[in-house]
Amino acid sequence: MVGGAALRTRKYWSRARLCLGLVVVSLAAVGGCRSGPAPDRSNDAPETRKELGAIGRLRQGFINAVNSHTLDGWLASSLSDGIVMMPPDQATIVTREDVRGWLKAFLEQHAVEDLSLTSSTDLAGEWAFERGVYMVKFGRKDAGSPSLQRGKYVVIWQRPSDGSWKAAYVIWNRDGASVKDR
Repeated sequence: MVGGAALRTRKYWSRARLCLGLVVVSLAAVGGCRSGPAPDRSNDAPETRKELGAIGRLRQGFINAVNSHTLDGWLASSLSDGIVMMPPDQATIVTREDVRGWLKAFLEQHAVEDLSLTSSTDLAGEWAFERGVYMVKFGRKDAGSPSLQRGKYVVIWQRPSDGSWKAAYVIWNRDGASVKDR
């Protein structure tokens, strides 16, 4: 039986190597499709600037709302009905009302100050993909002064038929321990 087990092990590893090879080749092929110069978008530059400006205003509105602790108005106008929010170390939150409830409870327990975001946004038709980094003073209200926290985030924006932009997916996580914790 020992010889049979060794033979099965070799066969398993051969299949695993084959699968791994197929995955690598597939990824290389997909990656190859994306290489090359960026498409010429000089004809739609004014429209692109308009759309990026609208998303930038929403982002700035969020920063202002967080820093002034007045999120309700921003949430009502800027989140899609089917929003999916994925905060770090917590369950996924779905729907605008659940996000509003989560944020309200979160802000009641945590001090959040001086949020700043740096981002880039790519447009793809009715979707926009924003990725960036954040810095914020953050901490539990019952634990003393907040500490500086840095992290990264992704917001996927969707443009419904009314032409406005709405956050459809919001995902973020922090970069390790906060500065105070180090």
